[in-house]
Amino acid sequence: MTRISYPRSLAVPHARVTDKDFAQAQGWLTNLKGN
Repeated sequence: MTRISYPRSLAVPHARVTDKDFAQAQGWLTNLKGN
């Protein structure tokens, strides 16, 4: 799985939520591109 280049240091305070939302966004974008 490829990740968008993003400074992790900025995401640290919201690391858990960011990872979850990122995974959901990746799946959503993948479905969009697949269709």
